[in-house]
Amino acid sequence: MTSRGDKVAAKVADLPDWDFAKIEANIADAMRRKQGGPFHVLVATGAMNPVHRGHVAMLRKVANSPEWQERGGRVVGGFLSPSHDLYLRGKFGEGNFLPATKRAAMVRAALEGEPLFSLGLYEVRAEGRWPDFPEVATNLGDAVRERFVDVPVRVWYVCGEDHYTKCHLRRGVTKTIGCCVVARGGKRPVMKRANPDLVIGVVAEDETDDMSSTKVRMHLESLQNLCSEGPIDSLLGAVASDGTGDASSAAVRGHKDALRSLLPVGTLDLLLSRTQQEEGSQHL
Repeated sequence: MTSRGDKVAAKVADLPDWDFAKIEANIADAMRRKQGGPFHVLVATGAMNPVHRGHVAMLRKVANSPEWQERGGRVVGGFLSPSHDLYLRGKFGEGNFLPATKRAAMVRAALEGEPLFSLGLYEVRAEGRWPDFPEVATNLGDAVRERFVDVPVRVWYVCGEDHYTKCHLRRGVTKTIGCCVVARGGKRPVMKRANPDLVIGVVAEDETDDMSSTKVRMHLESLQNLCSEGPIDSLLGAVASDGTGDASSAAVRGHKDALRSLLPVGTLDLLLSRTQQEEGSQHL
């Protein structure tokens, strides 16, 4: 029997690397309202192992920044781009991460009701290697220029302050791709000697500040300890029914409630479902 996770993965496989449907609709709407460009498109990369509410909130925060009004134009779209399985294998170890099929399906579900944001698939589809963020952003920039020949659209890479500093992005990602630096805790990001044309600072302070994929995995590991069915992949079905064996139903429900507070609507059941496809990138 085909699971919901497999059905969603199949739908993801039919998507282009960069789905411009929302961007096209938003540009058309701006044109009807006689609101010209420049227009801006965001992209954020990361393991998304798994995606959580904070990922989506970060894009929303950047898109709603007053910085765009000061610069003119508006944000007409953006992408969450999950990292390649090879990158996660090196970071987490074999078998200790969600495959690309599941991570991509969860991102798609998380963004389904979003008017601006879509799933980016270029990175996870690379064969035999994992593209780093400059290549991902550059590929999106090339695709944007090809699709929107007569419309001024600029791509902006969205990242946290630590990543910005570590990767020396004060001049943007490239000469044409800017960088949006998101600082948490209500503080302005430190951007000494940054090119003001290619770097934007955004303050993020909301209820999602304390969210992370690590916390999601922590609750999943706690569920693993509560259940008697072995590795996390084999007990997901049991968790979906509030535990089996020697598991405490109340404790299992508690961890599931915590997961619901961390995960975007529509993604928990995908996280807890088992799919027939274990290795993700070649199926996307």
